[in-house]
Amino acid sequence: MDVVAARLGMDVAAPHMKKGQRPKLKDHLVQWSRNARPAKTGRELLAAVRGIQAGFDRRPDRREGGA
Repeated sequence: MDVVAARLGMDVAAPHMKKGQRPKLKDHLVQWSRNARPAKTGRELLAAVRGIQAGFDRRPDRREGGA
């Protein structure tokens, strides 16, 4: 299914590229390897969690004092 989705992405991108260029399949494939993306530090993870929590704290429908 990844190859099918990548092929679809190539077909969508092709008309928007400069004349004479063609999209490459490898540019549209999803990388599933852990080594393909950089590891986040503890501080980066904590900042992400704090950002998510802040979003929940600002919700107007959130009741005070419990579940």
